[in-house]
Amino acid sequence: MLTNAWRRRALLAVLPALAGGHQRASELLDDLATAGEIDHNATAMDDIRKRLKAREVPKKGFCWHCRKPLHARSTVCPFCGETQ
Repeated sequence: MLTNAWRRRALLAVLPALAGGHQRASELLDDLATAGEIDHNATAMDDIRKRLKAREVPKKGFCWHCRKPLHARSTVCPFCGETQ
């Protein structure tokens, strides 16, 4: 647990950093909360994009080597073992 003297020292240590952009501690806390939300929203959007991409089924193709049909998501031909 911090005593008042240590709290004062900690505040004085970060005071120069706060003097440039924030007049009150509440403004700093608001900016930190906003930054956290922005990062969280970006992560949520990436998650949504991954889910939508997983729903899309790629077209089935044919092996370029043996010309047999491939599964939709295969990268190797199950018949001849050639990488697609």
